[in-house]
Amino acid sequence: MRWTRLTLVITEAFVALSAFVAGAMFMVEPSGRLMGMTAETLARSPFGSYLVPGIVLFAVVGGTQALAAWAELRRWPRAGWLSVVAGVVLAGWITVRVAMIGLGHPMQPSLFVAGVVIAGLGWMRTRRRRRSASPQPSGTSEAIAAAFHYVHAPGEQPRQCINRRETQ
Repeated sequence: MRWTRLTLVITEAFVALSAFVAGAMFMVEPSGRLMGMTAETLARSPFGSYLVPGIVLFAVVGGTQALAAWAELRRWPRAGWLSVVAGVVLAGWITVRVAMIGLGHPMQPSLFVAGVVIAGLGWMRTRRRRRSASPQPSGTSEAIAAAFHYVHAPGEQPRQCINRRETQ
């Protein structure tokens, strides 16, 4: 359906833009001041500044979301799988962040849900593509022709039969 693709593109593009902006702000000012964060927030994490989390946010989270959105726009055959990966990466990022520094912002649960939704819609697109790729008759005449089969012994004229039991 078109609505799943449109929802994926809009959500992934929004998350990618947000991750690029936040990651860039952490890289420019590793103290977190531009984002209203303090060094005390990182006390329970292995990081001394926001530089490494900013790089990961920008490159990994923003990159996977942007790649998935671009793949959906380009209608790549594997775009659904990229969306699944992007959703899992986003949900994983939020899970690790909450585990390390706690639930500090009301946007975190929303982004976790967005990650789950992106992964779910991506999975739906992979399932739909797999079903549509299976060989099926495309029209009524092909379906009727597929229902009949031709059986003959070597040297005989083919005869049409409706069911295989007639041939035995």
